[in-house]
Amino acid sequence: MSVAPRTAKTRAGKRYLENKAPKLRENTKKIMLLFGQNTTEMLKYFFRDMARVTGPHSTLLSRKKEIRPFEDQEPIEYLSQKQDASLFMFGSHNKKRPHNVVFGRTYDGQVRDMVELGLESLRPLEGFSNEGNASGSKPCIVFNGVAFEQDPVHVQLKSILIDMFRGDTVENISLGKSFGTSLWMTGLQGTGKKYSSRFHGTPIVFL
Repeated sequence: MSVAPRTAKTRAGKRYLENKAPKLRENTKKIMLLFGQNTTEMLKYFFRDMARVTGPHSTLLSRKKEIRPFEDQEPIEYLSQKQDASLFMFGSHNKKRPHNVVFGRTYDGQVRDMVELGLESLRPLEGFSNEGNASGSKPCIVFNGVAFEQDPVHVQLKSILIDMFRGDTVENISLGKSFGTSLWMTGLQGTGKKYSSRFHGTPIVFL
């Protein structure tokens, strides 16, 4: 049995199929940010900051969803395809998992991998005098600790975060202008899988 290729009947449909077709250089990965039924002010601030830093390649969905990513991936997969986003962040809050954030990736319409973290404290970007460069600038990402090279969970988290903040593919970078934000991710010793992450909006000096 043969399957006929999809054909578009409208200009919008043609653009959609061309955008989904394989390319020598793939499009910039998009990020979908969404909340579960219960959330907190800390999560809202965190997601708003993430949307700002990863923009214009991220979409923050305002409507709350009844989703449990580790029990049923179908809602995530449906929304990811609808938003044309291969990366997602899901925020939820309950007694057992307070201020919970799930970072994940999809491939070919299916969830590929996920990492679950819990926020303990947060200082929003608006609390700093210099909040970083405009949306779309490339952050300098630093992973501090041998666990990010050796521990499978840390390595997976590192890979997902690099995908999240990669942004557009560029041929050349001006060190003096392109880097206005840095992300430092530190594995805290003696605390299990705990991390300290910081965004810095001040200019970076390269020596």
